[in-house]
Amino acid sequence: MLTALVLLIAAIAAGLQLSEARRLRRAQVRPFVVMEFHLPYSSFIYLRFSNLGATMARNVRFTFDRPLASNVPNVKVMDLQILKSGIESLPPGRVIDTFFDNFIGRDEKEDRYVVTITYRGDGYRKPFKERMDLDLGLYRNTSPIRLKGLHEMHAELATIAKALEHFKASGGDGLLAVSPEDLAEREAAWRAHFSAPAQTDAAPAAPEPKRSKRSRRHAARKVEPAPPDPGVT
Repeated sequence: MLTALVLLIAAIAAGLQLSEARRLRRAQVRPFVVMEFHLPYSSFIYLRFSNLGATMARNVRFTFDRPLASNVPNVKVMDLQILKSGIESLPPGRVIDTFFDNFIGRDEKEDRYVVTITYRGDGYRKPFKERMDLDLGLYRNTSPIRLKGLHEMHAELATIAKALEHFKASGGDGLLAVSPEDLAEREAAWRAHFSAPAQTDAAPAAPEPKRSKRSRRHAARKVEPAPPDPGVT
C-alpha cells in the first residue's frame, strides 16, 4: 500500500514537470507582439511595433481605450494603415517605427493610453491577447543616453576619409608611406641644406696687399692744400 502511494505521488510529480516543461517550451516558441513609445534621443516621440517572440505573428490588430492624439499638425495617428487594418504578418525580430508627437507643448493629461493587441501564432488554436499600458509620463524629466548607430559611424568614416585625402602621394591615389629610414634621410638633408654657408655666383674678392706701418701712417696723414699763387687773379 505504501509502495503504491509513493508510485502515485511520483507519477503525479512527473506529470506536473512534463506539463510545465511543455508550457515553457510553447512560451519560448510563440510570437510576442509589443507596441510601445520610443524616444531615441530627442523630444520626438515614435510609436514602435515589434515582434519579440520566436515565431511569426499573424492577423495583428490594435484597439485603444481612446484615440491616440498628436499635437503636431497634419499628423493623424489613427488614420495610419497599421492601426486601421492591422498587420497581416509580423516576422520575429521585425521592428516598425512611425512618428507620433513631440514632447514640447504636450499636455501631461494626454500621456497614458491602454492598447489591447490580438494576434495568432502558427500551431496555436486560440489567439493571443495582450493588454499594455502606453505611458509617456515614464519618460518625462529623464535624461536619455545618446547611442551612436550606423548613421553616426558613417559620418565618422566620411570625416576620416576626407582627412586622409591630404596624405596621398603626389600623382597617385594611394597613401604616402614613409619609412623611418626615409624620415632620417630627409631630416639629414634638411639639416645639411640649412646649415651650409650661402654660396654666391660672384668671384671672391682678391686679398688686399699688406702695407708697412710707415706707408699706413703716410696714407692716414691729412694732406693740406697748397697756397694759392699770388700772380693768379
